[in-house]
Amino acid sequence: MSSYWQKRQEQLDKALEKEETALKKRLLKAYENEAAKLDREIAAYYQKYGKNNVIEYAGLFEKLSDEDIKLLIERMDDFSSKYPEYSHLMPVRSSVYKLNRLEGLKESVLLHQYEIGAITNAQLSEHLDKLYFTNSKAAAKAVGLDENESVIRNFVNTAWSGNKNYSERIWQNADKLAQYLNNDISQGFARGDSYERLTQQVRGRFMNVAKNDAYRLIYTEGTYVMNEAQAKVFEQDFEEYEYLTAGDGMVCSVCRALSGKRFKFSQRQHGSNFPPMHPWCRCHFNPVVEDWDKWIDDYEKRHGNAGNTLHDIFKTDKIKKTNISQQAFEGLKTPNIEGLTKDQNEVLLKGMESLLRRVDGTPGNTECAYFYDMRAKFLKWEMGTPEKGTANNYKPLYDYITMHNHPSGGTFSPNDIDTFICTDKMQVLIAIGNNGAQYIIQKSSNFNGQQLAVDYVQYLGELLKQNVDVEKAMNLANDFLKGAEAKYGYRYFEILP
Repeated sequence: MSSYWQKRQEQLDKALEKEETALKKRLLKAYENEAAKLDREIAAYYQKYGKNNVIEYAGLFEKLSDEDIKLLIERMDDFSSKYPEYSHLMPVRSSVYKLNRLEGLKESVLLHQYEIGAITNAQLSEHLDKLYFTNSKAAAKAVGLDENESVIRNFVNTAWSGNKNYSERIWQNADKLAQYLNNDISQGFARGDSYERLTQQVRGRFMNVAKNDAYRLIYTEGTYVMNEAQAKVFEQDFEEYEYLTAGDGMVCSVCRALSGKRFKFSQRQHGSNFPPMHPWCRCHFNPVVEDWDKWIDDYEKRHGNAGNTLHDIFKTDKIKKTNISQQAFEGLKTPNIEGLTKDQNEVLLKGMESLLRRVDGTPGNTECAYFYDMRAKFLKWEMGTPEKGTANNYKPLYDYITMHNHPSGGTFSPNDIDTFICTDKMQVLIAIGNNGAQYIIQKSSNFNGQQLAVDYVQYLGELLKQNVDVEKAMNLANDFLKGAEAKYGYRYFEILP
């Protein structure tokens, strides 16, 4: 388990780095756009209230013009319309009519930071949700648990260090940066700085501080979510973990002192004996026991056949084999993928048969995926094993179809839906149960994946709060998907044996 999990952790680390790089690029583009808007706003102040490229400081304490008041209120209303959940951040409207010119600019600067805060919050939330699903599922597979049980029962809101969650810190950072920028602007006006000099200073502060704050949150919260998602699974069957420092060699003295030390899962505390120990921390942990053979035997006694993955890793002589019945093959029906001809849909039916024959006789938890373009031309296949993860790693640069088997015979897992939403080019996802059940979801031209992701995750979270058992939760999640096709822009249908 130790060596297996360390290798799996390396794969998870690489995947996280790739996701973080993409997220930082998206945020940087948003920040640059907002910085350009602020530049233009300061330029307008110089044009309206300046003379010879310098603003008369005393004139900034005159009452804000009716036109500027109207524009500021329109911007506030626009923000509240785009982000109703943050409308409470807007000042009382009557107070806007009392602002002077300098105060009006300060409120506008704050609005720019709130826009950045809202964008960062949405992007980071989506990133962390996906990260939690991925790591919870990976840990569950390592101990032979069903991935759906792991995801649903361990869905939590992220928070670390015991005081502020990441959303609160985003707004704190927004307020802090707005204060810095307003001080820079006020002091620049008082000094008689030119537009060029002032905007250079403001833009530098804006970009450097905003990027650093956001990147620190991405990095640190990623470490928190990755480790906590895994720990929530491992703590059910392990008592202790070993603290592991980051593999990149950049280890601080605090984490180095903890390296190799063992602690109880029940006593773990982020920032004390469990990562992240500090901002920018990227350390890990490893579940440990004194006698692995005894632990595996005890585990199998407690969980019965739930430990198939453990068999794969440790006891290959006891592997339970996949058995696809003739009834399952006979029950397969031709899918009705929109945009494909009858012959092309027949090709996909033959692909389903071929896929099930490929997994027949393999270890019991084996998953296999076939990939096709949108004319049903076969592209490639991949076999998933506990060591290699799931069979959803192939992502062509053009629209495509993915089909894969579900050993349980059940509907789409939360991870399936997450992959379907987040992979733009994946137009059709097909799950074929080893019992012959077929589940198919296809994007329409008006597919709203972002809203589906938010609502679907929220729905699963509500099920968790209600302590719904796993089987019922997955059935309810299936009903959610079947009843929301028009709202989110997709087709969903199932063919049961």
